[in-house]
Order: sequence, then C-alpha cells, then structure tokens
Amino acid sequence: MPRDTSRAFWASLIRASDRTVRFEISMSVVMAITAGITAALAPLLLKAFFDQIGSGTPFARALPLVAAYLVVVFAIRLLSQVQNYLFTTGEQRLQQRLSANTFQHLLALPMNFHLQKPLGAILRAHSMMLQGVRLMMVHTIHTLLPISAQLAAIVLVVASLFSSATWVCLAGIAIAYTSVFAVAARWQARATSRALVADTRAGTCLTDGLINIEPIKSAVAERSIGADYDRSLGEGFQHWREASIRRTITGAAIAVLYVTSAATLILIATSGSDNDAVSVGGLVLLFTYLAQIFAPLESAGYAFQDIAQVMRQFDDWRPIAGLQGEDMGSGGAFPSNRGAPGPPVITFEDVVLTYQNGTQALSRLSFSALSGQVTAIVGPSGAGKTSIVRALVRHHDVTSGAIRIDGVSISDIALHDLRSHVAIVSQDTVLLHASFRKNVTFPQTVCSPDRIDDVLRVLCLDKLVARLPQGLETTVGERGQQLSGGERQRVAIARALLRDAPILVLDEPTSALDSETEEAIRAALFNSPQRRTSILITHRLELAARADKIIVVSNGTVEQEGTHAQLLARGGAYAGLWRDHQVGAPVRTDKHEVV
Repeated sequence: MPRDTSRAFWASLIRASDRTVRFEISMSVVMAITAGITAALAPLLLKAFFDQIGSGTPFARALPLVAAYLVVVFAIRLLSQVQNYLFTTGEQRLQQRLSANTFQHLLALPMNFHLQKPLGAILRAHSMMLQGVRLMMVHTIHTLLPISAQLAAIVLVVASLFSSATWVCLAGIAIAYTSVFAVAARWQARATSRALVADTRAGTCLTDGLINIEPIKSAVAERSIGADYDRSLGEGFQHWREASIRRTITGAAIAVLYVTSAATLILIATSGSDNDAVSVGGLVLLFTYLAQIFAPLESAGYAFQDIAQVMRQFDDWRPIAGLQGEDMGSGGAFPSNRGAPGPPVITFEDVVLTYQNGTQALSRLSFSALSGQVTAIVGPSGAGKTSIVRALVRHHDVTSGAIRIDGVSISDIALHDLRSHVAIVSQDTVLLHASFRKNVTFPQTVCSPDRIDDVLRVLCLDKLVARLPQGLETTVGERGQQLSGGERQRVAIARALLRDAPILVLDEPTSALDSETEEAIRAALFNSPQRRTSILITHRLELAARADKIIVVSNGTVEQEGTHAQLLARGGAYAGLWRDHQVGAPVRTDKHEVV
C-alpha cells in the first residue's frame, strides 16, 4: 500500500481513539496473540497421548492428556469470546468517534469543496472509509496477529521435534501459499478497483436522484434516472463478477497446492528419513499443524486482499481527510462586541471575487449599507448578487479589495463571530428532517415561547402550526418536503428573525409567496430597522422600492445607486427594470411598523 495512504489511515484511527478504546483494543490484541500461541501448543498434548498409547501405556493412564487438551481448547474458545467482546465494544466506540470526527471535518470544509464535489461521491468515500476501518481492524486483530503468533509457535515446535526435511517442507508450503496469494491479490486488485469506481458512480447517481426527487417526478424522468443508475450497477456487476472469477481461480490453485503439500509431507514422514521423530503422535501433530498452516494462511491471504482493497477505498477519502477545514476561531471579535453603538455599517471597497474555476463574479464592486437601514440590491440574473452574500460571510474570500463592518475588515474577524452575527435567508430554503420548532429556532437550542409565537404570527405561520397534527412538534419531512415552497420560505425568514442578528441578509425572500403573505412578511422585514442593518436581494422591484437605498448591480459591479425616486428620475438601468417589472399596481414606499 502507498506509504502516505497507510500513514493517513492509521493517523485517523489514533485521532479517533481515547484511553478506553486503546485499552479495549490492546487487551483484545493480547488475547488474540495468546489464543494463537495456545492453539499452536495444544496439539502437543495430542502427540503425547498418541505416543503413550503407541508405547503400550494403558488408555486410562493416558486419558488425562486428552482431558487436558479439551480443557485447553475450551480455554481458547472462552478467551476468544472475551477477546471478541473487548474488540467489538472498542471497535464500535472507535467507529462512533471516527464517524463524529469525520462528519465534523466535512462540515468544517470550505464552501468551495462542497460546491465542487458531488454529494454522492462524498457520502460514498465516507461510507467506504468507515467500512474499511472496520475490515482493517477485524482482519488485523482477528486474523493476522493470532495467525502470525500461531505460525511462529508452530515453526519453533517443528524445528525442535522434527528433522530439517520436515520443517523445510512446511516452510516451503508457507512460502508457496504466500506467493500464490501475493500474485492473486495484485491480479484481483485490478478488477476490484474498476468495480469500486463503478459503484461510486452508481452511488452518486442514487444520491442525486433521491435529493432531486421532486423535479424528477415533475419531469416524468423516473425511467431515465433509473436507467442511468441501472447502467452504473451493471458496470459494477461485470467488474465484481470478474473479481469473483479471479478469486475462484485462486481458490482452485490453493486446493491443488493443499493436496500436493499433504502428499509431500506424507512421503517425507514415511520415507524413513525421520524415523526417530515421526511416531504415531508425530504424524498426528504434523497433520494437525498442516491444517493449522493451510487454513490460517488461506485466511491471511484473503485478509491481505481485503486490506489491499481497503487501502484503495481509503484513497478516495484520503484527499478529503487532508483538506484544511475553516479556521473558525482566529481573528478578532465582531465590531458590536467591541462596544460599537447601534447596528453596523457594511462597506464593500473595490471588491473583486474570482471563483476557483476562473469565473469572475464581482469586479471592483463598491457600496455601503448604512446602520439600521435596508439596502436593496437588484439586477439581472448572473449579475453577482448572490456572490455578494457569499463574500460577506466568507464562503469565498475576496480576490482583492475589502469588505468592512464598522471599518473592520471581515478577514480580521473570527469566522465564528462573523457568521453568528449575520442571519441569511436564501432563495433555496432547505429544512432539517426534524420538528417544526427545531427548524424555526435553528441553530438556537433555547428560545422564548412568546418570541416564537410573535414571529409566527407576523409571518402568518401560526395558522399553519394550528393545522399541523402535533403543532410545533410535527416533523416537516426530508428537506421540509411536507411543507409548500412558500411555507418553507416563511420558516426560513422566521428562523432569521429569531436569531435577532445585527445584520440580516435576504436573498429573494418572497419568491414563493402569495401576495397576502408577502405583505405580512414585508411588514416583518421592515419592522424596527434601527435594530439591524439589512441587505435585501430581490427581483421584485415593488419590494426594493421600500428600501432606504437601492444598488443596481450588473456584471459584478455597481451600475447605479440611490433611492427609488432618485433612480426613476435619473433614468438608466433601474428605470428600465422598473418598466419591465411594473404590473400596474400602485407602489407603496412607506415602511410598516409591526409589533
């Protein structure tokens, strides 16, 4: 296996282990080695028994040797059960810690990673890594360590009791087995590797299909998506079948090797070259050891094949494990924590943002969102509006220029502090598969019931909650699919308002709402503006018209800015957008006061 892969693999296990895990696994290892050595020495009692019977000793006098052998076998089985308990509890505890650590690592990775890496590939790599850890530990502790100890003890016994020809024969058998499995492992690895690639494609297809189930069903694309998945499964089946054929051929070669080895050992034992050592008991011992060599070596060979496969599986996870997560703690405090009065002022200064694929989203963009005011950002699709949000919370660091909050560059503010002071309502609302209450209060764990009731009433969610079978405790389903698009969006707005953050960012917050509910939400968004600084991104100019200032963005830069009246009087881009979007209804530019 590649050295860096092996190092990364064991490093991940060490990081996930604690004192209890290390104790349980260490004791399991000690017991496995002890059981292997004892299993190798136990047949000596059978040899002594048959030698005594062969020399004329009465059966009754030799019987204690058989009893002793059975006691040792029982002790080995009992030791194995205790060892298995310690291993199982330690391995499960390690899996729990490892799963939690790796999930936390995935959450800590920057948005660039999550935007570029398919979710199915991430889940597949994570699942295969956890499965690989278990296989590695099972084979190492249950197979390789006890077999190694057992074979070492057998070599010592055979070398001390039999002639060189006998132990050279047994050594040759071991070498032949090892060689066959080494060749077979490389031969089978190629087919296995291709099968794993096909399985990854199938897993990605499955995840994408289930995540996007609603648009798939709406487009009547079930058969098409199902056919793509079936093709990927078919490719995987072909490669796995090839791997199985190669494994079967390996097994047949091992069967031939076993028969040949047994015949050779019989010839050596009965040829007269070892008359002093090979008694009846010696023959029993030799054939017992032959079985103890073949079966463990075969198990070890398959274990090495599985471990080689595990390392290839871990190769998919290793690049992810090596990525650096976001540093949430370094940097200063949010300006409001330093005693700055009132809601913050947000300033974009000649901001340039270029994504990793080379696309320039923002180009020398400059504007200010003043304290306690609502600043609306409008413009055509692809103008860079959403990129402004991503840059503000540092999902993407700006290429040049600066974003400042109360004069402090956001690069000098700890990420955790920055993001905890910015509440965002995005146009793509995704809810947790949890209760309505948890989705509304997320990420808070404690929130005043009166405050929840007030926000629900303002956003017209109180009537919805009253209709739910379990009220606030009703589960909203995967991604909130049991709610309508407008209801999901209102939940997202309620969540943002309950956070009571000094900065509120709304990215198309009313795109899925009816007019009556939209009016109530408008009232909530413009309520008590002195408590927060708001950035409103919207295509609905009748909503933007109520803002204190409107920023018109085009091609990643500011084209115009001013109030609704100023921009209409000035003409240009905003006036053109207004003409295109006006529906004939009168526009109200007053702010609503809602308690």
